[in-house]
Amino acid sequence: MAFVQDNKESPRRYTARAGLFMLSALSAAMAQADVGALLWEEDFDSLNPSVWNVDEGDGCPSLCGWGNQELQWYAKDNLSIEEIPAEPGNHALVIEARRQDVGGKAFTSGKITTKDAVSVRYGMIEIRMQSPEVGVGLWPAAWMLGTSTANWPAKGEIDIMEMGHSAAGRKNAGHDGAPINNYVGSNLIFYADSACVPDNPSCAASTAWNTDNAYVASTPLSNRFVTYRLYWTESQIRFAIVDNGQEHDLYDNPIPIGGEAEEFQAPFYFLLNLAVGGNFTDARENGQVSAPLPGKMLVDYIRVYELDGQGEVKLGRPGPETGTFGVFTDESATTNKLEAGSSSDIYVWDQTTSGGSESPYEGDKVISWKAKANTWFGGGVQARQPVNLSKFDEGELKFRIKIPADVSFRIGVTDTHTNQNWLDFPAYEDKYGLTRNGEWGEVSIPVSELRGPLIDLRSIQYPFAILSKDGQLPGTDFAFAIDDILWTGGGGPVVVDSDNDGVNDNEDMCPGTPAGTPVGADGCPLEQDADGDGVEDSIDQCPNTPAGAEVDEVGCQVIVTDKIKVQAEDYSAFFDTSPGNNGGVYREDDVDIEATSDVDGGYNIGWTDANEWLEYSVTLGHGQYSLDARVASLVGNGKYAVFIDGDLVGSKTVDATGGWQTFVTQEVGSFNVERGQHTLKVEMYGGELNLNWLEIRSMDVIDSDGDGVKDERDQCPGTPAGDEVDDNGCTIVRTENVVVQAEDYDAYFDTTPGNQGGAHRNDDVDIEVSGDVDGGHNVGWIAGSEWLEYNVTLGAGDYDLTARVASAVGGGRFRVLVDGAEVGTGSVANTGGWQSYRTLPIGTFTVDQGEHRVRVEASVGEFNLNWLNILTHSDADSDHDGVADNLDQCPNTPVGTQVDASGCPVGGEGDSVRVMTFNVRTEQANDPGERNWSHRKGEVVRTIQRQNPDLLGLQETTGGQYDFIKNTLGANWGATSYRQILYRSDRYTYVDGGLIDLVADVWGPRSAEWAKMRRNADGRELVFINTHWGVDGNSQQGSANILRDRLGEVNQNWGTPTVLLGDLNAIPGSGPVNTLVNQTPLNSFFSGGTFNNWNVQAGDQLDHVVGSRVNAAGCALETYREGDYPPSDHYPIACELRLQ
Repeated sequence: MAFVQDNKESPRRYTARAGLFMLSALSAAMAQADVGALLWEEDFDSLNPSVWNVDEGDGCPSLCGWGNQELQWYAKDNLSIEEIPAEPGNHALVIEARRQDVGGKAFTSGKITTKDAVSVRYGMIEIRMQSPEVGVGLWPAAWMLGTSTANWPAKGEIDIMEMGHSAAGRKNAGHDGAPINNYVGSNLIFYADSACVPDNPSCAASTAWNTDNAYVASTPLSNRFVTYRLYWTESQIRFAIVDNGQEHDLYDNPIPIGGEAEEFQAPFYFLLNLAVGGNFTDARENGQVSAPLPGKMLVDYIRVYELDGQGEVKLGRPGPETGTFGVFTDESATTNKLEAGSSSDIYVWDQTTSGGSESPYEGDKVISWKAKANTWFGGGVQARQPVNLSKFDEGELKFRIKIPADVSFRIGVTDTHTNQNWLDFPAYEDKYGLTRNGEWGEVSIPVSELRGPLIDLRSIQYPFAILSKDGQLPGTDFAFAIDDILWTGGGGPVVVDSDNDGVNDNEDMCPGTPAGTPVGADGCPLEQDADGDGVEDSIDQCPNTPAGAEVDEVGCQVIVTDKIKVQAEDYSAFFDTSPGNNGGVYREDDVDIEATSDVDGGYNIGWTDANEWLEYSVTLGHGQYSLDARVASLVGNGKYAVFIDGDLVGSKTVDATGGWQTFVTQEVGSFNVERGQHTLKVEMYGGELNLNWLEIRSMDVIDSDGDGVKDERDQCPGTPAGDEVDDNGCTIVRTENVVVQAEDYDAYFDTTPGNQGGAHRNDDVDIEVSGDVDGGHNVGWIAGSEWLEYNVTLGAGDYDLTARVASAVGGGRFRVLVDGAEVGTGSVANTGGWQSYRTLPIGTFTVDQGEHRVRVEASVGEFNLNWLNILTHSDADSDHDGVADNLDQCPNTPVGTQVDASGCPVGGEGDSVRVMTFNVRTEQANDPGERNWSHRKGEVVRTIQRQNPDLLGLQETTGGQYDFIKNTLGANWGATSYRQILYRSDRYTYVDGGLIDLVADVWGPRSAEWAKMRRNADGRELVFINTHWGVDGNSQQGSANILRDRLGEVNQNWGTPTVLLGDLNAIPGSGPVNTLVNQTPLNSFFSGGTFNNWNVQAGDQLDHVVGSRVNAAGCALETYREGDYPPSDHYPIACELRLQ
């Protein structure tokens, strides 16, 4: 809903914008966007005056006809809140257009906006609404305008939806003759230099210009609800409509923003209206309006969600600035300030003033201009968003200016209501502190004088402007400069930093800090801690402590020693009486070392003689220790002593132990030491003996539960024997893969009474038997605001979380929280059916060991949830597609393939094909009761609908059964030539097909129908074969041989993706099945019983799904039943396959 405003002079931005807007193809990333939490919602239970402004009149005098030659008068009486027909308790905004004479107009209607009340920047915006029959003349619109202080189109316009286009508009978009009530479009409008042509003085650029920007529905959009969506991030915008549960894009690709379209990186507010006539329609005059009147536009709700982590909603006007507000300054202390090119723009209004070369007064930036003789000049600093300076009503505007004394000028401000006020500075006249000597001078203007009688300080557009004085234009060219523009006295404390420590005086708790001293947020010197051990350098007795080390109160590392084993061969010094190493291993000096046969392996010292010794360096904490030695001797009478720092710990004699490798442990003695490094020495007094190790154990503590952690440090006493424990003595929980079944919640909130699925539990959560690959149950009928909670025990670490979801309509959204912190969000697309499941990556989280609370919150239904999977986080990515292996639903993706968050090739449903095989049992008159076709035929169709396949192979159908199934499934199902296959014609096109005769059995001829199918989304082809083999082994083997030899003829010698399925009447591992999967490129995708013989439990697997050049994302046995018996004597198999 564009409006046009005639600006006689287009201002020139002093720093030119860079970039040229292009409507170009972007990646499909936006299509895979992550919709997050609900940020704001308007349900229209009432028309809240604090949110909605009512526009009245015809736009005159400033914008007559609302800039579009519209024919209506907007009135409050044309707005109401009414209950939606057939939706008890649900209300909507109603805007009614009437044929009614008011204010000189022949029509009335309604319009509301959220200007100055609610603004949005980024997110997914969703509007559910109903348009009237637009005919010729009605123009319903849901749109947005930028809150920027710029004029239209520089503030930007987002038309989320518009109907009522002229015939020429529909033709220019590539939809010549499209029914006007079936047609809806969208648009972005912004300022672009390239759009400045004589016929377009506003320089408005439009993404819809001669571009397909529309959705044309198969049935009229009038008088029924649809949902419009705007996907908006900092880099692009996508328009979509959800019609009958399916989302459709209005443009072929998302629209890039930024650069010349940077308007769309700022906040926007909402507008809703129903116009009558105007230059958008084919009704420029009253008599041309033929639309049925009165006509009603209904808006059920507007919702704003986070999108890819982006999105913000602001309520009300911006809060007031206080203290000192910088308009243009580098170094002056301010409470807040504008930044040129970011939150403000510097504009030159005239067409002759150019950039100057004056040096800044302060900092490194200055406004420097050169003006021409006898020509008006003007410009200023425009805030991109309105600035609230209401607190400065008793303050001053201060700035520095250097301007020739003979130049008269004016200083002023403007607000967003088009009010302006100016103060004169005549040539040669000193005023407001300015001395007119041509040098830099300071000006101080009381705001009470600057604002005049009309300026609204709550909504300032230009907080500073300069303009030539009429009738006093300079006679020669001149240069002037402006710098350090401030509003002061904004009701807060004076902002000064006297000691230049970076902390303003009003917050500085330590004034007068010496220059260069590092200070904290309070302005006080920071205590220095060079080694980061938490002990200030002034008292740190152990500087340069290693990072992460535990230290005591004087900064020295705390050494905690429970037990140290000193291997005999790891000496630091020695004396040996014989040259060379008699053992010949480990080291190449004179100590004799050999491999040990002791229980812990390794090496030992041997061939010891009197007077030999070994020394070791050990680090110990303060305390008392005992020392043991591990020794052996074949002959006995070996003698040794152990010393610590020269003090004797003890001496021992080694009797014969039974062999040189028969070791015993001897208690040598005990000792006390201070914290630090110590020398341990072993001296030999007689031989011979072998020494394996020395063990030093703390005597200050005990370990009651034997977990290796002494009691004084053990936070988990009584740990079961054998448990792995951490440093605190607590059992380490190892959790690599935890599946949380959706139905195993321990708390919930559900909006509807009773369990609609009727399975598993008897509360209000809706649970049904799942058709997913792992069976079990799923939670279904999920609605917005419902939640489920689970207790989960996890070990400490990083985890990835995925969710298993399904939906036949799409649009579901939820988030998952762990211990109250959001892990991530999930958006559930149409997966192809309520039991057609996909695994969504949700996010990564980190927890400590213990029990944790997992919560699933639905913001929008409908979708099914089967399970959550919590996996140990891993960055391993075997196929290098950017998705970790434990999250990758499509491993071994070819290099260079663009993939989605689940690691599968981008393209949504276009990347997969859902197939199903179903032996429905032929219609037999003598089948009793529920088994009779007349009773179970509806159940058969509902079973198929639960899985919603793209391609369906049927066995044992009569002509009547086949026709019933096809017709009941609906108009978007197609039939193949030989009537053994059904396919979704909205997804696939039947290209070619034929029948392969197989070997007959006692029941008659057998065959396989093949169909070459082309996927509508991208034109890729696959060969789909449905077959039903005979009941005897010879017939089955013969049929397998024929298919082995013939299939290459129909699938380009196995170069085309191929799926074969059906009732083979043979079990896995049998000769005929082995021929099929071992002598061809076909791989089997399902294993499990399928033939139920009218029992609930299935027996042998007679039905199969095999394929080549396809991968199986998952297969499921559909065991749905509505009575005591299944719908057939075979259970169907459904598989989600991905083409290679």
